[in-house]
Amino acid sequence: GQTYIVYGKGDGNPIYQNGLDVGTGGYPIPTPNGFNLNDVNKDGLRDWGTNDPYADPLGRTDAGTITVNLNGAGSFQVYGSTPGAGINSPDWVGDLNNDGYADFTIQTNAAATDGRTYVVFGKADLNNIDLAQVEQGIGGFAIAGSASESTGLSLGMKDVTGDGYFDIATGGPLADPLGRTDAGIVYVSFGGPMT
Repeated sequence: GQTYIVYGKGDGNPIYQNGLDVGTGGYPIPTPNGFNLNDVNKDGLRDWGTNDPYADPLGRTDAGTITVNLNGAGSFQVYGSTPGAGINSPDWVGDLNNDGYADFTIQTNAAATDGRTYVVFGKADLNNIDLAQVEQGIGGFAIAGSASESTGLSLGMKDVTGDGYFDIATGGPLADPLGRTDAGIVYVSFGGPMT
């Protein structure tokens, strides 16, 4: 497979893959594991990235690495915190701390991380991010989960509480609420003034 960045446009003319291959109307990302993000560095352009869930950053076997490309303004990497975490392609979730930068979440192998979900704050610098530090509240935060519930799937929401901050939902599809086996559960975490 191949992932492409396709430029937005105002006409209805078709876009062809052979054109994208040579930079007409967009361009190919050099990996099939590409994903789309919102404006992480607040420069007015949407950003994108790639992920390698089997990378070994900082000597952590299969912890995974994500590369965030800031659309011509450079890039930075995100390192998985735990061997076997296999961090997955992130999802953008809006601006949870209302600082003007788009934030994103990262899911992991639930068995290796107890179903943890990471929220990474958007930023303008190119410093790499270690999710072990995010667990300590540096550059974001971690949402505790449960391997038995297979938590980790997250979804950005609008402002549920009406306080001006985006909120986030995290799913546990194998949870047993009220004794209902594998009925699933959704946890809602509120955004707020975090740095």
